[in-house]
Amino acid sequence: MRRFDVLVLALAFVVGATIFGLFFYQARTGGDSITVVGAATENVSADVVKWRLTFGRNIRADAVGEGYALVAADVRGITEALTAAGIGAKDVMVHPVTVNQLYGPEGIMSGYNVNQSMTVTSGDIDRIEKLAASPAELLGRGVVLQGSNLDYYVSELAPVKQRLLAAATEDARKRAEEIASNAHVRLTKIQSARAGVFQITEPYSTEVSDYGIYSTWTREKAATVTVRAVFGVR
Repeated sequence: MRRFDVLVLALAFVVGATIFGLFFYQARTGGDSITVVGAATENVSADVVKWRLTFGRNIRADAVGEGYALVAADVRGITEALTAAGIGAKDVMVHPVTVNQLYGPEGIMSGYNVNQSMTVTSGDIDRIEKLAASPAELLGRGVVLQGSNLDYYVSELAPVKQRLLAAATEDARKRAEEIASNAHVRLTKIQSARAGVFQITEPYSTEVSDYGIYSTWTREKAATVTVRAVFGVR
């Protein structure tokens, strides 16, 4: 064998041994940790409700001023009804008026819809739900109610999130311990942990989102979070 060939073979052996050694090292160290995902869910109740009322008047094209006056009277009537029901002025927000054109069947403008909305924000959810379910007092004042929506919120979510993160991390450790026990290795300290986004959904919902969810449709909610944790083993 020529000297050049011997050098090539020797170099190939060194390179091969190096690659094998690197592969062996990576395979060995890659098995020194366990990655698991823990999860936790807590049922929470909303303590704040937002009631959004929408109402308006359809008026002729030449009577826009009349429409504004009618809607302003509606605002006063609803405000009086809310006050009589025990809702304070500080809990009521009146939003700007919007005006939309109305068209007849042949595409000819027939008038305008002068639209107004108000939002009532309160911690007295029972009272607001009762008013929203039976708005006879509002309608009895001549108000043409076009929309009525309730949105429920949890004002103090920080403590809930802290409890969920702790519970999800503990769940991840239990899962890792089960895996380590079956693999006949011992779990050591946590190496890293990353929390997922919070999912606040309706009870028994399977809906999830990569960006998180905050459902406001129901008074009772389910808050969920996951934690991806890496634990060392030996």
